[in-house]
Amino acid sequence: MIGFLRDGSILGGMIKVLRRNTYLVEEQARLLSARFAYDVRDPETGEILLRCREGEIGKFARVFRFSEYKRTTPFSLGVYTPDDRLLMRVCRGVPVFSSRVRVLDAEGVPIGDFRQKVFSFAAVFDVLDARGQIMCRLKGKGIGGEFLFVTQQGLTLARVTKKWAGMTKELLTSADHYLLVIDEAVPQDSMLRQLILASALCIGMVVKFEIP
Repeated sequence: MIGFLRDGSILGGMIKVLRRNTYLVEEQARLLSARFAYDVRDPETGEILLRCREGEIGKFARVFRFSEYKRTTPFSLGVYTPDDRLLMRVCRGVPVFSSRVRVLDAEGVPIGDFRQKVFSFAAVFDVLDARGQIMCRLKGKGIGGEFLFVTQQGLTLARVTKKWAGMTKELLTSADHYLLVIDEAVPQDSMLRQLILASALCIGMVVKFEIP
């Protein structure tokens, strides 16, 4: 059974942004910065809906963020509204044979997690609720620029596609820009929307996501 957003919590005042169907995720590439940072915008107006920022990182992560092992480093990403209210936190330790990304709400309560086989290329994540039940699977290939959220019955719930920021910017900064579209069939008050958004934010941190 899919959980629902709680109107009575701090999350309740932020439900509106989670009821949207389209989001543009833009990596904020900063010169010599090892921290992950993203802005989530309205793709039509450019309005910033959410800011996603990483706090202090350890020496281990700092060194490897500038290498080909960038996507195997631990992270803790805070997702904030434009007025700096924490919406949720997305965290991962050091992956070994599998990668587990945890999603916590603003109060630190687990919402769910994503589990990835590190050496799997086709099936990227299993998306699970807080009880460990599989809600859907995020499938795709990083080279090709598209991922799908699908149920075990094959129903597509959402789609993530690469969005060019302009060739010059891509070459100079390697910034990731991609579009998330959630199907209207996903209930507006379903916690699954929050899990889909959180896992979409993780793509650039765990998978090499590019167009050939």
